[in-house]
Amino acid sequence: MIMDVMLPWFPVVVGAGIGGRLIGQSRATWLGIMCALYWVVIVQVTTRTPFWADASLFSALLAGAAAIVGLADWSSRARAGHRKGLENRDDHGLSETACVSHTITQFDGWLESKRNDEDPWASFDEFVRRTLHDVCGATHVRPFRILAEGDVLVPMRMAVGDGEGQSISSRAGIMGHVAMTGNSYYADDASQGDLVRRLANESSMPPQWCFAIRRGGRSIGVVSVGGLSGEDCSRTFLRTIDLLVGQFWGTLAEVCRSRMATDCDHVSGVLTRDSFMTASRQVAASCYRSGEPVALAVLVIEGHRRLLDLHLWDMANEVVRLVGQSMLERVRPDDRLGRFDDSRFVVLLRRVDSALATLIARQLTEMVNDAVSRLLSDRGTGVALRIRCGVAGSGAGEPNVDSLLGQSVALCHAAREKDLSVVSDVELSGVAQEART
Repeated sequence: MIMDVMLPWFPVVVGAGIGGRLIGQSRATWLGIMCALYWVVIVQVTTRTPFWADASLFSALLAGAAAIVGLADWSSRARAGHRKGLENRDDHGLSETACVSHTITQFDGWLESKRNDEDPWASFDEFVRRTLHDVCGATHVRPFRILAEGDVLVPMRMAVGDGEGQSISSRAGIMGHVAMTGNSYYADDASQGDLVRRLANESSMPPQWCFAIRRGGRSIGVVSVGGLSGEDCSRTFLRTIDLLVGQFWGTLAEVCRSRMATDCDHVSGVLTRDSFMTASRQVAASCYRSGEPVALAVLVIEGHRRLLDLHLWDMANEVVRLVGQSMLERVRPDDRLGRFDDSRFVVLLRRVDSALATLIARQLTEMVNDAVSRLLSDRGTGVALRIRCGVAGSGAGEPNVDSLLGQSVALCHAAREKDLSVVSDVELSGVAQEART
């Protein structure tokens, strides 16, 4: 009799399981009950023994029917759980993709608004911090640039590495390891080894995530993340984000490089005449709104044309390059320096009156004169050059840059006529008055 019970049970229970998976959880129980009743009828017809007359047959039928109903219900629940898991995974994948797309759109908008800023890197520092916090809950984000041929890490918001206390070696600690190898560090990644985790734990601020910004085969920056307080992010998503930040970084660097090539004179490295005039007008207007004076100085390289007449074009360019770089090292970052023509440089000084501007101009003139004299002496050209300077200040008024430039050029001519190195409007008020008329 056992064979009469078991043989029809197997196909019925399999059918109940498959049917429950197909029709869904709401109707699977009823399907299981119908399959169980169908199996009981088949057994009764086959055995021809009433189940109420045989206790063992009744027990077998009860257990088999319960198994059929239970399997149908379990099969439907398993399918529902699997489908929910797939939906969650798809939703998670779509959310990560949407997050990446939104971040790219944000960067495009940010770049368009900041591409003409004088120094967009401080703003980019904030953009990186905000982006990492928004997309993966990153906290204590610290972006660094690598300066001094890869030896020093400097906070991105700093223009130059002039803060010894804020400079970090790019060859020490976990950030040095990431910078030198280019491999990202994840605190929860056991595959990185105990030594790397020990190196991270020895840092004053152990990072949860640290990645390098690469250009070709070398690192140009490092981003350290102290914590990830948002939802759990997959390793693949974090890797996508650090590559995306690297692309943003490289794009900004190329924009700055392109703008520099357009705005800067390729020989001297300072602003071209048109770029200088545009920038100086903006600076002067800003200073006047704040009630601050400005001064403009014109430096002339007398005798420079003699080098061109002697076909010493390389030497002429070298002199111009030396003068431009020497002045760049001395003027403040918020001043403006440009090359006006072949032999004249012009610098706009912020927040200084004519008297202070005259002292600054004397220092610049003496420094440039000494540098040019040493260069010509070392090369043995036999050509003598001299630097003269004219300085005009805004005084109590608000003259435009074009007016100050005209006064400074006139004062340069006065310096040559009187054989002086520097002449300013406060030292030669008569000449300055004549220039104004």
